[in-house]
Amino acid sequence: MNSGDTKHLAALVKEETADAKEAESDAKKAKEDAKKEDEKADKATKDKKGGADADKIAAEADKEKAKKLEAFAKEKLEELIDQLKALDDKLKGQFDKLEKLLNDQDIEAEFDPNDKKDIEWVTEEILKILEETPEIKELEK
Repeated sequence: MNSGDTKHLAALVKEETADAKEAESDAKKAKEDAKKEDEKADKATKDKKGGADADKIAAEADKEKAKKLEAFAKEKLEELIDQLKALDDKLKGQFDKLEKLLNDQDIEAEFDPNDKKDIEWVTEEILKILEETPEIKELEK
């Protein structure tokens, strides 16, 4: 998986997370609306018995809609968590391989860790080594 794929997957996960949060918010709102409708239906029952049946039916429909939205939001959230875990596992595996490769490299250099130019030089040298390492190229795929 290259950097572009990882960014794309991360963007998809972010988008799916936003969708799941929005669906969960919609489910909560529908649930609240259903509760309000129940209260209205109860009041209407006291005021008018004939109209109360229609209000109760509408309230039941809203409850059912809220349940469906909540189930959808939970399902999407579970999917996102699974995707994030898979991405996390892949990245951990790649990081472990990279760490092992770096630890296996013998680098002998004298430099001043407080000198910005020396740090830049060491960084460039390490990047050169990494770019020349076939295992690193394999990780980038």
